[in-house]
Amino acid sequence: MDIDKDKIDDAALALMYLTLHDNFRVWKQIDWEVTNRLYQIRLP
Repeated sequence: MDIDKDKIDDAALALMYLTLHDNFRVWKQIDWEVTNRLYQIRLP
């Protein structure tokens, strides 16, 4: 079975949004591979 990385990225973004507290985000439990992929998407 192939892993759908887009769905994983969407879930990670949802978790980041849900953990928003006082304008700070909690990144501790998000896999580094996922955060690196999300970071690359935002680069120009």
